[in-house]
Amino acid sequence: MVTDHLLVLVFTVMILVAATSMALHPDAGRLNRLIESVALGARTLAVIWLVATRGRARHPWTIATLLLVDITLLAAVFATIPIPYAREPFVLHSVMRLPLVCAALRRRQMMVVLPALLAGPSVILGWQMFTLGRNGITMPLLWLVTVGVTGYCMRRLAQHLATARAEALELAARRQHDALHDSLTGLPNRFLYADQLAEAVTAAAPDGPDVAVVLIDLDRFKMVNDSHGHQFGDEVLVAVSRRLRHSLRSGDTLARLGGDEFAVILRDIHEPADALAAAAHLGAALRDPLHPGGAGASPGTGPGMYVTASMGIAFARRHRDDLGAVLREADIAMYQAKARGQASVEIFDETMGRVAHRRLDLENQLRHDVETGSDTLSVAFQPIVEPAGGRIVGMEALARWSSPRYGAVPPDEFIAIAEECDIIHDLGRRVLRTALDHTLWWCTLQPTLEISVNVSPVQLHRPEFADEVRALLRQTRVPAEQVCLEITEGVLLDPYGASDANLRALHEAGLKLAVDDFGSGYSSLAQLRRFPVDKLKADRSFIDDAPLLQAVADLALALNAQALAEGVETPEQRRRLVELGYAQAQGYFFARPQPPAAVTELLRSQQNQQQGSSGRT
Repeated sequence: MVTDHLLVLVFTVMILVAATSMALHPDAGRLNRLIESVALGARTLAVIWLVATRGRARHPWTIATLLLVDITLLAAVFATIPIPYAREPFVLHSVMRLPLVCAALRRRQMMVVLPALLAGPSVILGWQMFTLGRNGITMPLLWLVTVGVTGYCMRRLAQHLATARAEALELAARRQHDALHDSLTGLPNRFLYADQLAEAVTAAAPDGPDVAVVLIDLDRFKMVNDSHGHQFGDEVLVAVSRRLRHSLRSGDTLARLGGDEFAVILRDIHEPADALAAAAHLGAALRDPLHPGGAGASPGTGPGMYVTASMGIAFARRHRDDLGAVLREADIAMYQAKARGQASVEIFDETMGRVAHRRLDLENQLRHDVETGSDTLSVAFQPIVEPAGGRIVGMEALARWSSPRYGAVPPDEFIAIAEECDIIHDLGRRVLRTALDHTLWWCTLQPTLEISVNVSPVQLHRPEFADEVRALLRQTRVPAEQVCLEITEGVLLDPYGASDANLRALHEAGLKLAVDDFGSGYSSLAQLRRFPVDKLKADRSFIDDAPLLQAVADLALALNAQALAEGVETPEQRRRLVELGYAQAQGYFFARPQPPAAVTELLRSQQNQQQGSSGRT
């Protein structure tokens, strides 16, 4: 008897929950249909159980519960389930659309009912005598099960379960694919790449061809994102991935490790020249302009985006037990390639490892000193003079750093490190603030003194750079027209124009612009005309080449700018500059870079000389 109650209770809960869910969520889609099938299937089992156990259901609440379930289920079904007969009256639907099957009153008659249950949607109409209560009152119970309370529902349930299983398998496969592939390019990601590298190294014979790793990093890709936005940058990455994929050798593997970094596994490498040839082929694939968002992999379809890549190569077989070392070595070689210039390729050697260790050590020290404001960082000032009379007309601020471990580090080295690890903004701000603070005092000795400060292209890409400079000018009260910002020729060559807005804003604020090391790049007159340049500083390598110096002076005159030469070390060089009409010059012949206190003495001495000359006249 207890078993009877438990079974009915289980069936009741199942059906009530299903019916309520269908009533509250009529648009639940496949889940709704699944609940429907479960509920109707459970109701079918309940009816079969009652018929099969005739005479054992003695309690009124058992039968009443079953009737309540019938009513609730029917209401929910006809309220929520879209079936072909939903618009027809229930009675017409029951009588005209569905065959009638009489329920069996005896257990053996279930064999007659079951085929009908499995045949399709049907109405099972039957009655049974139940003895109610202790008085033994016997009464007929008419029960009705409709809308597919049959094996049809069971088949639907099986179909739903099969569909759900297929969808679950598809979802699992998709998740596994997504976990091992880059979502943007569809290439293998870092995790799958590591597995593929391990497989390639394992398959390589100890005395056979080697496996090489080529690490590819796009040159100046940050400029693309800064100037055109990350969506455009993503389109460039997709276009690059197509080009690289199409240029792979048979059996090689391409992956995207993240950002603008790709990696290739080269199999069957017999000698380093094989790896260099494969890398050259990959680089050649990027030679033609890209067309992001369009024919990314197809060259020659009109103006596009030119992209180059630096590559580092390392060999994997000797690192069978530590494949992570292969990527580290390829990374070191790649950075060495970047140091050589764009579109370069380098193969790792042990010397690079020592250089990389030193560089990492320098980076950590420099970051610490910049963030803590250490006095290991300082600013020296080199006078800018009129070559004819030697009068000081300006000062160039030059960053200096003395590493606690390595001593004085060349500016070219630590500035490059600061740019790569993105601390150039803090370093540059410190140099500019120091220069402006000293200029405010020096202007009391030389009112027209001009201060020149070098600005990194990375700083110019920062959208708020112009605002920061103007804020420093307000704080120090140095006139903008007495400040000159020196930019490299590479800024003019920037095809993305990432610095244009800052340069124009700074010039409109009254600051002067000078092109440093002019002639070392390939800027054209059209590019020079993009900005109102105030000075052209001839590259120091021109100092003994009179025709080149003359060309720079003539170009400056055509641009209504001043010509300045640096690297002056002899009287003859000075004389040549005077003859060519150079307005300003720098070099050891006039003065070396000096600390602020020494500059103050120089300016005071010059002031005294000028006052003395005025007194004599």
